[in-house]
Amino acid sequence: MTVSDDVVVFTIGKKKRNSEIDIPHFLPTKTAKTEQLLNADVNREVLAIDCEMVGIADYHSALARCSLVKWNGDVVYDKYVLPNQPIVDYRTQWSGIRQADLLKATPFDIARKEIISLIEDCILIGHTLHKDLEVLKYSHPQHLLCDINRCQEVREMLCLSPSNLSPVKLRAMSEALLHRSIQTGEHCSIEDARATIDIFKLVYKRWLARNAEALQLSKFDQYFDDIYWPIEFRNE
Repeated sequence: MTVSDDVVVFTIGKKKRNSEIDIPHFLPTKTAKTEQLLNADVNREVLAIDCEMVGIADYHSALARCSLVKWNGDVVYDKYVLPNQPIVDYRTQWSGIRQADLLKATPFDIARKEIISLIEDCILIGHTLHKDLEVLKYSHPQHLLCDINRCQEVREMLCLSPSNLSPVKLRAMSEALLHRSIQTGEHCSIEDARATIDIFKLVYKRWLARNAEALQLSKFDQYFDDIYWPIEFRNE
């Protein structure tokens, strides 16, 4: 991360100037290799999810669109989903969902199976993940979850004290950490998922180190060895 002197870099928590901040080296030396950190098939190992929801009876929410993106931002799943229950509020100003979008949407039960088949056994990244998993009616292994809204490393980057448990909007995170404007109008689940995975990239090495035992990667540095990288990236 490159910043000039005396520039305020994080503004969500207490403001600090560059000279006051110890900016860690978040990315490995060979940044082109980041997709290979965990496994040669990172598409199955690390995915970011974002869901858009509509309102159903009794002020509950139902899944109406789900997007999954991999490490480099490529979309591996993006479908409109037809809820099992009647829709009472499309929440278009936030969800971007309209009645026409759901005319040929995938039924919920089918979409749910498709999504779970992609995310099971992977490290799943999201923002307020519990809401996405709730509408999916799915429970993911806790040690394979990273909710950037609760992630200790992300909150440290935002200069938030450990005692401050207030949620931070994805839009604010993106502005502060990526200098990227999102959600300026109706939300787009692809755009939000890409912002989520890009924020995770800033802290993933420290997150892995903290969760190494649970992930059975106590020696995760071995994944930087040349044998784990494509031939074109090896120091041979």
